[in-house]
Parts: sequence; C-alpha cells; structure tokens
Amino acid sequence: MIVNLGNRIVNCWLLPAENGYIMIDTGYEKSFPQFCKRMQRRHISPHEIRYIFLTHAHDDHAGFLNDVLRITDAKVILHPEAVAGLQKGQNTFDGGCAGLQAYLFCRLLALLGKGEHRYPPIRKQYLHRLIPIDSPAFQALHFPFEIIRLPGHTADQIALLAGDRLF
Repeated sequence: MIVNLGNRIVNCWLLPAENGYIMIDTGYEKSFPQFCKRMQRRHISPHEIRYIFLTHAHDDHAGFLNDVLRITDAKVILHPEAVAGLQKGQNTFDGGCAGLQAYLFCRLLALLGKGEHRYPPIRKQYLHRLIPIDSPAFQALHFPFEIIRLPGHTADQIALLAGDRLF
C-alpha cells in the first residue's frame, strides 16, 4: 500500500519495495517529529526505509534528510546535480514556482525571513549513501520503477513513475 506521511503543504510518500519502503522526499527540517508520529501510527519502523528518492534538493523536499539517514541505513537516489545543493543546504529557484499557490507560499516565506529556502546541508558521513541516477551503482540496483528527468522547477528535478502514478 502506498502511504503519504506528509501534510497539507508537502507530500512524503512511502512506496512498498522489496523488504521495506522507498521514501519519496522528506519535508521541511522541523517536520521530522510529525513524520515519525505518522510512521508510528501506521506501524512502520524507520528501519523499513531502504531508499530515499529525492525529487530535487529544496528545503521542502530534503529538509530532514539528515534525520532520516541518522536513524536508517537508507541510500539516497537523486539527480547528480542535486549533490551540490545538498552539500550547500540550498538550491536555486531558477525555474520558479510550480503554480500560483506555490508562488504565494514562497512570497509568505520571504516575508517571514525564510525566502532563501535553506536547509541543513547533508552531513559528510552520509555522502557515501548518495546514489546518482547516472551512476553504475544505480544501474546495479535494478530499481523497479522508471526515473524521469523533469528539469524546469530546478535543474536537478526528477520523478519516479510507478505504474500509472508519477511521484
């Protein structure tokens, strides 16, 4: 069963996979405790997360990545250009917002002093767990879903196609 453990603003999907789950994106840095509570309510252990599929390196998608990596052995599947954003703790918004609602939310964040969309940079001890989609390590996984590149919002944006669903 596919589960969304996100909230009204950010989706955080768990897709069943062999021996566990593939987590699609994390969420804002401060939302990790709520994520853990939602997992607990569903009787899902963090140790069941085998992979984290990062659609792009923005604060609402990678904000609590370090927290998940700290409590799991998960590997992170990502676009090769996302690595620099993760190391910096910030990515560009060259492609703009996805729609009017996202634009208004971004403007609100700017008014609140959070317009730079920063998040904790990935810790060095987790860099070996990053698997770019163009790497031999990714090819060796025989990942059961199709990966689609979606540059526009960011240069590093990708999606996961599972059957007829795009994440």
